[in-house]
Amino acid sequence: MNGLLKKQQIKHLCLFLTLLFFVSLFSFDTSVNAQPSPYRYDHSRNFISYHQSSDGNYYYNDYMTGLQNLGPNPAGKEITVFFTPITVPDYETVTDEMDYMYGWRASGRSDSLLNRPPLPEYEEHYVANAIISTHIVSGDTIQPVVRVKLKGPDHAYFTGTSYREYIGFVYEYTYNLYLQDPILWEIENGLRDPEVKAQLDVTSIPSKLSWSYIDYENNVPKEELILLSGTRSKAIPHGIQSYNFSVIVDGNNDTKTNSNGIYSNYYSFRPNDLRNKDRVQVIGSLTITDTKGNIDSTMITENIPIEVTNHSPTANFSISSNPSGYYYASRPITITDNSYDPENDMAQVNWTITNSAGNTVLIVYQTVGDSGPYFFYANPDYLEADGFDKNGSFEDETWSSPVPIDASNPENVRAIFKPNANATRAEAWWLSPYAFTNT
Repeated sequence: MNGLLKKQQIKHLCLFLTLLFFVSLFSFDTSVNAQPSPYRYDHSRNFISYHQSSDGNYYYNDYMTGLQNLGPNPAGKEITVFFTPITVPDYETVTDEMDYMYGWRASGRSDSLLNRPPLPEYEEHYVANAIISTHIVSGDTIQPVVRVKLKGPDHAYFTGTSYREYIGFVYEYTYNLYLQDPILWEIENGLRDPEVKAQLDVTSIPSKLSWSYIDYENNVPKEELILLSGTRSKAIPHGIQSYNFSVIVDGNNDTKTNSNGIYSNYYSFRPNDLRNKDRVQVIGSLTITDTKGNIDSTMITENIPIEVTNHSPTANFSISSNPSGYYYASRPITITDNSYDPENDMAQVNWTITNSAGNTVLIVYQTVGDSGPYFFYANPDYLEADGFDKNGSFEDETWSSPVPIDASNPENVRAIFKPNANATRAEAWWLSPYAFTNT
């Protein structure tokens, strides 16, 4: 009878320890913070319970596999524990998991966020190591799988019948709305005032207004686009209802109110109407209004430089011969003026032709538009003046003349064209009297 009682007592004790471990392993506490916060913290507090049997070995009950033998010294033993499943609401996300004793304290947080005093058993009898190794996820439920290393009975809490080593994790939950837009969440929860901020950007404006001096003197208009953008403005949380633009260009005012945040307008600038001769001032201002009537304004100022140009002409000419591509002292050479001027106001063309010894063969000064040169010099030693057609091909800026050179003493001849004293120098060479290709 006594033996049967002892067996029943042992059986009841083992059942009690198993139920105690199961209940402790799945205990889960939830707290609510007193003030608005995007974070919520829950704490899962558990312990591993093991006892020493009459054979000197230590045992613990795994709720999945039953009684497990830890041997004569549990210190350093590693076991896998399936923690309490966590159900995550669809409006929250688990953003952090922290070891209750170490990561939690080291991060600067305290038990005050859990609305409870510190538990000394977690500091004095904490397991040697507890790491969440993985998660079992099923829909909105997450079950942490924890790898635990025991310290052993010398560091455990002894209840009189069993030893306990504690495990604790804090889970941080964050509202999805905060993750999506922290500023909006804080405004909607009264942690900051609505944010209304006007931002004005110049999207398109001419870098300068440029006229040739001829167009400037003739008051030729120039049309340019000015485009401003207020799309980077913000009105949180209510949204922008209207954008009101005021733009002053060279003293002329224009206003526009819309809902798309873009201002664009073409402006016509006439030299005679400009207020300043060196710049055009553009002043833009923007006022935004949210749906609750809150407003904010900003302003921007730009200066567009005015440029009046008179570019130098470009000297250029080409040389041709008869027969084509070969040059002889006894045959005509045609030099064609291909010069141009950006403002189309070239006034004078000067020709100078010398031989390789530096002797002047021909000098012609011509005023553009005249029927002939106002100065003409032909060196009789090198050029027969009668062979130069002053009235025909010269007026078309194309002229030719035989260049008589003593065949027994041939000389290299070059042509130089200079339209005026400030022009670019251009050269072309040809050889005589023997046939050479143009180089």
